[in-house]
Amino acid sequence: MDQADKLRQMADETMAGPRIIAVTSGKGGVGKTNVSLNLGIALADMDYRVVLVDMDLGLANVEVLLGVNSQFNLQHVITGEKNIDDIVIADASGVMVVPGSNGLAEMADLPRDRRIRVIEQMEQIDLPADIIIIDTMAGMSRNVIDFTLAADEVLLVTTPEPSSVLDAYAMIKTIHQNDRFVPIRLVMNQVSGMNQARQVSHKIEQVAERFLGCSIKTVGYVPHDQAVGKAVMRRRPLIELYPNSSAAQGIRQLAESMADHRPMTAEQKPVGVFQRLAAALGVTGTR
Repeated sequence: MDQADKLRQMADETMAGPRIIAVTSGKGGVGKTNVSLNLGIALADMDYRVVLVDMDLGLANVEVLLGVNSQFNLQHVITGEKNIDDIVIADASGVMVVPGSNGLAEMADLPRDRRIRVIEQMEQIDLPADIIIIDTMAGMSRNVIDFTLAADEVLLVTTPEPSSVLDAYAMIKTIHQNDRFVPIRLVMNQVSGMNQARQVSHKIEQVAERFLGCSIKTVGYVPHDQAVGKAVMRRRPLIELYPNSSAAQGIRQLAESMADHRPMTAEQKPVGVFQRLAAALGVTGTR
């Protein structure tokens, strides 16, 4: 068996439900959605069944990067006009996409009844997936923290830019204060090379360990690459349009690194990301 087969067999033996990865960032503009989408495609290329949930409510960009225009999205699920099955997009990349809502500021802070609606509907996508990637909003709103706490692990995207690093540390601190046991992985985006990535990520790891007692694992880096901007302008995923670019190679290495991490065992985590989300929100009896 190849590496992917072995990892899938291990996952089948140890996992209860799909593996949940919340991709987040301390600030906007660091390439979080690009990383989420292209990571999902890279994992799908390894024969994982991937569902990408665009939870960047109010500023959803996954559809833009895919070059698709869905008629329905999470707004219609939240308002009760549609069910989750009605809005899921089966993209040619092999990733199943749950599109978010764009340009609706009120979607960024959902009231309790709307959250329950999302939870009830999204429980339906737990079973057909090996991996669910949640592309959260940027920043540290309550909704963002709730989704990170509901995940098996957090993939924190940052760049070497000083304000981005400070915001990444603030996000680490906030997550750790809410739940000391959520694994936080770090990916350095838009770096000049491996040396810069290692220098900056090592500082973040050291500061988090020293002042928070929090162990952060850097799982990859993505070089600054003009191909990223070109792919965005052409509304196609980087990893498909420019597969040999340095950024695409960085994404594939990130996917391999994430796949290598051992998932939680059935005894360590409850079944279903959205049941966990309900618990994080303090919502019970959604069924």
